[in-house]
Amino acid sequence: MTNNKGSATIILLVILLALLATGGYFGYTRFYLKGDDTNTFTKDLTHIPLQEEVLLSTYEKLPDVYFGLVDINKELQIINKEIERLTEMEKEYPQQIEIISSEKDIWNSVKQDISKTTTTLQKEIETLHVAYRVNQEKGQKRIADKKDQLQESIRKTLEFSQTRTERLKK
Repeated sequence: MTNNKGSATIILLVILLALLATGGYFGYTRFYLKGDDTNTFTKDLTHIPLQEEVLLSTYEKLPDVYFGLVDINKELQIINKEIERLTEMEKEYPQQIEIISSEKDIWNSVKQDISKTTTTLQKEIETLHVAYRVNQEKGQKRIADKKDQLQESIRKTLEFSQTRTERLKK
């Protein structure tokens, strides 16, 4: 009889520990990380025109690629702000348009280079999404085969952009 009582006590302790761990995890993710949006899904990638369904699929199946797209989108926002600032300066200092325009041309060129890469990324990501929806097994294999290439392309794009936008972030 004491063995059953001891076993029941151990089982209750394990259940209690599991409930505490679950509650702790819920509290941590729900309240502590509430202000940290770095690991949450957002469909508002204004410079990455993919359907919400494709973005969500990327978030679920290729999270590193998804968050890379989020970072590229942020870089493009920074670049657009700089182009807007320079456009305003052209109006403010029309006599100095040559200086301002040359800088603006550089930023437009950077933006264009990044946009070319993101267009290619978008096509590849959409292709993977459709392939997965058509045949999950084959689609999963294609995703696994393309994952490293996509990540490397994003890494290079971010490296290219961040070296140029670094001074704008100060």
